[in-house]
Amino acid sequence: MKSIASILFLASFAVILPAQTGSFDYPDFSSTTHLQLQGDAEVTGNLLRMSKDNQSYTKSAAWDDRIQNVSGGFTTEFDFSFSRTDGSDGLSFYCQSEGIPSTGNEHTPLESFGVFFDTYTNSWNSSDHDLEVNWTTGGAVTNRVRAVCSVDFADTLVHHAKIEYSNGEVKVFVDDMMTPELTVALDLENSIQLQPGGQAWLGFHSPGGGAPQNSDVHSWSFLSHTEPFVLVVPTLQTGSLAQFEMTGARAKARVHLCYSLTGLGVTSTIHGFDMGLAQPIVKPLIVLANHAGNATGYLMVPAAAPAGLPIWWQAVSAKTGDYLLSDPVAATIQ
Repeated sequence: MKSIASILFLASFAVILPAQTGSFDYPDFSSTTHLQLQGDAEVTGNLLRMSKDNQSYTKSAAWDDRIQNVSGGFTTEFDFSFSRTDGSDGLSFYCQSEGIPSTGNEHTPLESFGVFFDTYTNSWNSSDHDLEVNWTTGGAVTNRVRAVCSVDFADTLVHHAKIEYSNGEVKVFVDDMMTPELTVALDLENSIQLQPGGQAWLGFHSPGGGAPQNSDVHSWSFLSHTEPFVLVVPTLQTGSLAQFEMTGARAKARVHLCYSLTGLGVTSTIHGFDMGLAQPIVKPLIVLANHAGNATGYLMVPAAAPAGLPIWWQAVSAKTGDYLLSDPVAATIQ
């Protein structure tokens, strides 16, 4: 009889799963079920439009209505663009604890942490593509850290942003997801008053200025780092296609599904982490997680696989030096 390692074969692909607690994903804005629009914000086509090229001094906000745990760290990513190279004033991402609707003005909610993509040169900044990290408690004076972005995001092209909060640091990336444009030391839980459990709401504001432009968000995702990386192993039946689901992976990271026929153990890897499976370990499946850290894949259990055989499974989320491991899961072929 052939070994299970030699007869298992793969038919895998990544699909988008519904957003789990602790994450959400807007591949575009064709669906706005959880999106709360305020002021001049609107959805046009599949875009979230925060300011308009035919209206000066817009006042707009857009919030996802699901409160999220942010104190333990999070990653949010979005694609954005502006329609003019000389427009004002840009776009802000905000994490705020006031609730929906926000009681703050179009610039800064009263209890908030924000990242401002500034497209206008004022007396206090030196370019039309500045980044600013800011935080405000109780409407007091806003703390600000600014830097000129190496990417001219006011060039009318679509750009990709990633904001990571982890271990008391905020990192802002634009286009290059390896090197942050701005890094700021910030203890979010002690800098603004969060909701119980370290929770807040996420969204965008647009401080529309006197040089009107379309400020568009094309896609948006959020992943809380406090959500565990979980592998769900289905019932394994001979001659059937088994669906494996993985949630809580790093956004857009490769997810490796592994198994062992010899049980649990400690196996060191060349990447510096230990797996919870005993050797030999087989890796029959690699899928790509979506923006929200969710993925699924399919593995055929051949008719020749012996019923009653126990298999131990584990998943690894891998993204350039950043590895997450699921807990090992045992399943027996039926």
